[in-house]
Amino acid sequence: RLGSRGAGWTSVRSVMRATGYAVLVELFACLLVAGAWVGALIWG
Repeated sequence: RLGSRGAGWTSVRSVMRATGYAVLVELFACLLVAGAWVGALIWG
């Protein structure tokens, strides 16, 4: 228990920010791999 509502929201925001960045990095990597695959398919 964090004690106050403000401390709880601060904790939630920091966790969401950290997981959000991780998801964005994974999405970018997936799009990069898919783009490389399509490029190899077209120009291969």
